[in-house]
Amino acid sequence: GAYSSAPSLDGEWREATRALNPPTITFEGNRASGFAGCNRWFAQVTRDGDALSFGGVGATRMMCDAAPMEIERRFVEALANTEMARLDGDTLVLSDIAGAELARFLRVR
Repeated sequence: GAYSSAPSLDGEWREATRALNPPTITFEGNRASGFAGCNRWFAQVTRDGDALSFGGVGATRMMCDAAPMEIERRFVEALANTEMARLDGDTLVLSDIAGAELARFLRVR
């Protein structure tokens, strides 16, 4: 079907940012998890062609310094607002329903 023609996202992705410990996403089928900037996170993934969304996002509850907590807040907000994903070589771009870029990730493995 149409689903199988979409390139696989499986594997690890790191946010393309200058952060010392940038957020990551590891896709495994219909699940995703990773590092959010301070805490570990996990979610269900729904994907159909270019449409992609994260549901049931959960995370551990550690507190960190202000900078990592702000990175995490922005990352979790980006996950919540993601409606589309575009692969550009080894770059994954998450965007909202209007097509505005929310976050950009580079394939790690």
